[in-house]
Amino acid sequence: MPKRYRAHRSFGLVVQRRLKRALLSAIVVIFVLALIPAVVRADPLRVVVSTEVTGLCDSPPWDKVTFYANVSGGVPPNTYVWDFGDGSAPSTSANPTHHYGRWGRFTANVTVTDSAGAQATGSASVDILQPPCPLRREPLLGMPPIGETDLGILIGGVVVLFLIGLVVYRRRIRR
Repeated sequence: MPKRYRAHRSFGLVVQRRLKRALLSAIVVIFVLALIPAVVRADPLRVVVSTEVTGLCDSPPWDKVTFYANVSGGVPPNTYVWDFGDGSAPSTSANPTHHYGRWGRFTANVTVTDSAGAQATGSASVDILQPPCPLRREPLLGMPPIGETDLGILIGGVVVLFLIGLVVYRRRIRR
């Protein structure tokens, strides 16, 4: 008949068996360990989202954004679900990279769930702006394309020539 114990106990039991000419004895010690439910205590689960943006001027996607979920507390391992705010499929990576195919303001949200079922959410606002790319022109008569620095030199030269022409024009009017 089974017996339930709520605490740890030990019992001694003597077993004897009489045979024809001998008495056999054995002492058996029984240890009962009561099962006590374990309580896992952890700090509250928290998540802070940070981003890293690298832009491309040549063609879409204009910006590649890497998201980082910095998680503290909770009971690892954690699972992640990212919503990038642009209608694309969610990601389950801890630190995903996402390409936004258009300009605008987006809010990326992450939901982190630890192994005990606790959840935390974090978000980051991402502004994808039209990039200020350098002026690029096709080569003309074998000349290299105009870049940012070349354009500055060219504009500076035009301004200087304009000022020289203005001085010469004023001198001719005075005569």
